[in-house]
Parts: sequence; C-alpha cells; structure tokens
Amino acid sequence: RVLDGEKTGYAHSDDLSLDKLKETARVAGLIASGKAKQKDFDLIKQKIPSYYMVKTSPDSIVPAEKAKLLWKANSTARNYNKSISQVYVSYSDSNTEITIANSEGFLVNDVQTLTRLIVFVSALEKGKRSSGYAYKGGTLGYEHYNLKLAAELAEEAGRMAVAMLPAEDAPAGEYPIVMAKGECGTFFHEAIGHSLEGDGARKKTTCFWDKKGEMIATEIVSLADDGTIPGARGSINVDDEGTPGQKNILIRDGKCQGFLYDKLNAKLMNTKSTGSGRRE
Repeated sequence: RVLDGEKTGYAHSDDLSLDKLKETARVAGLIASGKAKQKDFDLIKQKIPSYYMVKTSPDSIVPAEKAKLLWKANSTARNYNKSISQVYVSYSDSNTEITIANSEGFLVNDVQTLTRLIVFVSALEKGKRSSGYAYKGGTLGYEHYNLKLAAELAEEAGRMAVAMLPAEDAPAGEYPIVMAKGECGTFFHEAIGHSLEGDGARKKTTCFWDKKGEMIATEIVSLADDGTIPGARGSINVDDEGTPGQKNILIRDGKCQGFLYDKLNAKLMNTKSTGSGRRE
C-alpha cells in the first residue's frame, strides 16, 4: 500500500520472493502517484503489548478433541428440560499470522488467535417457542475450553430458553430500556460507532463531524472503544497498520471526545492513529 496525500495505491502478490515484493511495491506506487520512488531504509522490529490470553494454540489440538466439546454441550442441552426441541452448537478457531513493514522502518509480527464456543437452544411448549444462547470466546487459547465449560454453556442456554416460555410479547411504543453488557456493544457500534469514524469526520459525511467537545448524548453516557481488554474478542496487540491497540474514549459524560483514525485519516486531520486501521 502506497499513500500519496489522499490517494492510495494497492497491489498484492502471492509470491513472497524479494523481487516480486519489490515489483508489487513499484506497482502500488504507480497507482498512487503515477511514479515509483526507490528508498533505502533499515527495518527495526518493534516490541508490542500482548492482550491475548493464549497458552495453548488451537492449532495444536486435534479436531476429535474439539468435537468432544460439541457432543457434551449437545447432550447437556437436550437433557436440560423436556421442552427443549432443538440444539445448535458451534466451535470455531483461527490463527492469523501477520507481518507489517513500512518505509518508516517499522516492522512488527503478530499472531492473532480467535476462539469461540456457542450454544443455541430452542424450547417448545403448547405451541409457543422461545430460545436462549450462551457462549465463550475471544482472543483466547484452547486452555480456556473444557467439558465442564461446554456443559455450563448448554445449561445457561437451556435455562434462558425455558425461562422465556411464559414471557409475553413486549407492548408497542416508546419505553426506557436497560442495556446489558456484551451483545449490546453491537447496538452502539451500529447506532453511533460508524458515525465516529475518522474518514467520515474528515469528509464531513457523518452527523458528528463538527461535534467534538459538544454534547451528543445525555450526561450519563460514556463510550469507549477499547482494544486492550485482555482476552476480549475485539482486543488487538496491533491494528492492521501496526499501531498498538488502545483504549479510545469517544464520549465522556455525554460529550464527544473525538474519532477513530487510521494512519491516513489521522495524518490528513493532523492527529495520531487510534489503532483503528483495518486492512483486508
């Protein structure tokens, strides 16, 4: 990736030989600025923080061992209550190895591990259906998973599904709501998170672009984008540009504190990256 002002040039290669990488960089430079410059520099490997809780890589565990988690959760959920009608259990994991180098001499390596075990349960009684779920996941190693956990998640999902059977539908209208931790983070992400992204602020396409320092919520609202919580699914040692993960306060006591930036938009806005660069 080559940056020239607001212009970006992308090029990629599956061939990681030195000659091919040089050619890829040259092409990216041509796309960005119509010319390619050669620059010599030394790469210095950076020390980065570690927010992942990984002792045992999931890659070291055979699939048959992981399947035991599924069987245990499935049997526990189905035996929880006679009203349980369906059970869905999923385990997933991934290891992403990244290397980031740039023309400023910055070099960083990271192994990003994600794991998750989730149980969905449906209950049926007198024609009425309800559901429940429970999960554990994050930047966690396989040492955090065992048969006891699988059973506990299944029981919690079953408890939720059975408890919801006598529940009545909520009435229509405007009502105060209480938002729990966890999944409600997605609500905030979609409702206002995208509106606090730096590119939108720079281009003035977000409703908050000129609201820094102003009240944009009630005084009881504070909101942070925190990439430093140990083991959390959204935590990162470094973002996709190599900037360390950070805790960014976006709203404090109702006031807008700032925006989420990658390196490009931070430079154009005369500020620093917030560790929010994403490249796919």
